[in-house]
Amino acid sequence: MANFYGSGVGFGAGGSAYVAVTGLTAGAVTKFYDTAGWPGYVGMDALSGTKVIVTYEDSTNSNYGTAQICDIAVDGTVTFGTPTVFISGGRALVGFRPTTALSTTKAIIAFRDMLDSNDAKAVVLDVSGTTITPGTAHTFNQTDSSNDFTTTAFLSSTKVICTWRPGGSGDIEKCNAIVLSISGSTVSSGTKLEYATVNYSNPYGLAGLSSTVAVSTWTESGTTQCCVLTISGTSVSAGSKVQVASSSETNHSCEMINSTTAIMVSTAGTVGTSRIITVSGTTPTPQTAFGFIGGTDVTEMGGRALQVDVLDSTTAVVTYAHRNSDTSDTSMRARLLTISGNTITGAFPDSIEIEPHPEGAAVFVGCRKLSSTRFAVMWVYNDGFMCAVDVD
Repeated sequence: MANFYGSGVGFGAGGSAYVAVTGLTAGAVTKFYDTAGWPGYVGMDALSGTKVIVTYEDSTNSNYGTAQICDIAVDGTVTFGTPTVFISGGRALVGFRPTTALSTTKAIIAFRDMLDSNDAKAVVLDVSGTTITPGTAHTFNQTDSSNDFTTTAFLSSTKVICTWRPGGSGDIEKCNAIVLSISGSTVSSGTKLEYATVNYSNPYGLAGLSSTVAVSTWTESGTTQCCVLTISGTSVSAGSKVQVASSSETNHSCEMINSTTAIMVSTAGTVGTSRIITVSGTTPTPQTAFGFIGGTDVTEMGGRALQVDVLDSTTAVVTYAHRNSDTSDTSMRARLLTISGNTITGAFPDSIEIEPHPEGAAVFVGCRKLSSTRFAVMWVYNDGFMCAVDVD
């Protein structure tokens, strides 16, 4: 859920604003990145109901880590501030879901600095209007050969939890977690915790449920797992892992519904899957899965190609890159999910096409709640795109 609260549309870029489908109304698609290169490893979060921060690796500027403000007007018009480099002199592989808003004027991003020994780093981004001022990068892991899948989740205005997968010899590529504390524009870190015991574990999903509790989801040995992470000060501990699925579901996205409940979406082969995860103490319980897309309507596997956010206690939205089985129809899509207790069902409409991409599927998909009836959608298809979608 967007942290600033504390916790068939068919048109191309520049198309007519407010093209309506029953239940949803989308604003015009606007490019926040329109150069010869492309923005890689894009992250986003909402700072307020009218402002989103986007982070990415800029391929046209030495792959530097870059941040940009996107303002969304009442009428759905999207405008963009000037891109700001937050890490230069090195390539910033900026993670899986790396960016978290801390307040209306502050965010944090965690990333792997590929030209500084692949160290895992974090930077505070202070925002004034459309101007972004980065703090000094803080290194929170530098003893491993790589630091991938960096994901952050909100705990409080001065604290986030970060999960990632370090590389190296011996204990290879297991899920790690750490608490990152923020004071002004300075980041400090606690002691890292290795909470997955199987080599080649991929920590995809992460949701903060309160200032002291988070849920992590990951894949290992052909299965999908989850656990509760408990935060005490700057320390983090993990409860026992619980199997979510006997198959390896990928591209997880998790968000808080309330202090004991999260929603998880993922791709299982060509099927988009959603489920509730409830938490009691240090024990998570995955509930019955609901397939929100499948058959000839296929989710695109690559490039962080789906994300979920929670609009209110009974409604979530999932955005995803779509292709049908013969690839003749590829597009950026969104679907509402209805939450009733521990059950998820599909809300009308079944799904909407936000943007057609006849030559291939979108990657680095994101969505963020702006209000209970509006969300921002971001994706990359060569260029970077964004629009606002209203729930009627």
